Amino acid sequence: MKKLSSLFVVSSLIILGISCAHLPLSRIADEEILMQRVKGAWDARIKKDWDTVYDFTWEGYKKEVPRKQFIEGANLDVLRFEIKDFQIWPEEKRAEVTISFDISYMGFQLKNSKFKEEWAWEKENWFFKLKPLKTFSKKK
Repeated sequence: MKKLSSLFVVSSLIILGISCAHLPLSRIADEEILMQRVKGAWDARIKKDWDTVYDFTWEGYKKEVPRKQFIEGANLDVLRFEIKDFQIWPEEKRAEVTISFDISYMGFQLKNSKFKEEWAWEKENWFFKLKPLKTFSKKK
């Protein structure tokens, strides 16, 4: 009887372990988490809250572009946005989100512009994979 109860406990732990093994990937694949992050980043753009927008960027960008430089270069006037489509690749820890948006830039209104954003899963959350702008300098 004692062996049978020990066998039951061990079997239960193995089954529990197998059933929980997918949890990290399922959190990555959770569409709601990604949508909340994308919406948060775009809401911050509309509010011109560039500190918050910077917080949504991935570590690779933050290593290249300091917060102050990012904020000084932020000059986009986002009027509206809509998440059109998205796809998540949990195994690759990445997602792609298509956004439709209206902006005002230098007095011009650009409506229904579309943009595909890449998002990366790091530090247990989704971050916008913004790429640093390349600057051109004259060769001597």
